[in-house]
Amino acid sequence: MLLKHRLHFFASKIGGQFCHGIGCNISPKRPIQENVLEKIRLNDRLAQLEDKVRKETIKSFYRVRMKKNLHDLDVTNLYEKDYSDLTKSINNTGSAGARMLVAYYFAIFQVMAKFKTGISCPIVIDSPNQQAQDEGHIERIYTFIRDGQPEDSQMILGLEELYNVNFDGKIIELKEKYSLLNEDEFDDVFGTMSYYINQSYRSDLFS
Repeated sequence: MLLKHRLHFFASKIGGQFCHGIGCNISPKRPIQENVLEKIRLNDRLAQLEDKVRKETIKSFYRVRMKKNLHDLDVTNLYEKDYSDLTKSINNTGSAGARMLVAYYFAIFQVMAKFKTGISCPIVIDSPNQQAQDEGHIERIYTFIRDGQPEDSQMILGLEELYNVNFDGKIIELKEKYSLLNEDEFDDVFGTMSYYINQSYRSDLFS
């Protein structure tokens, strides 16, 4: 009996986390009929996510965006067969290879923005000037990042120089070497963040 109780507790915990991830309302406290209807709704939801037409629509949109991104970033040595699948590895070195990766990641961002079913996380890009880009390509990359940011998204961009590209956003200049935070601002920042840190350790949020 004790083993049965423990198994039920474990299953309910795992099930609760799974349901939380896909937004279901199945609960042992609800009437059976309501849980059956909720199960049907979830099956329909999973079927939609696995629908072949939807998958092909997403892949087609990705290929179109990838082709345009490569053109905008002046990448001419990558063929469609090399990026036809979202999960296909793009292996290339040199300055063009760095621009390929920018094109690929932004194609993924654009797919997520168009087909998302939840909340998007912030986009963080650190030092996009990789592999000794010439100045013309640096400006091209920066302009592409600025203009290609998905609508209603938040972007955090780490740059050493702006190269005359005007980014419409708040600029935070780091002045202390090897340091992201300022010691004299610790108390104020900690006072703001301590609530969220404490919330992350609350076990009842996941029960």
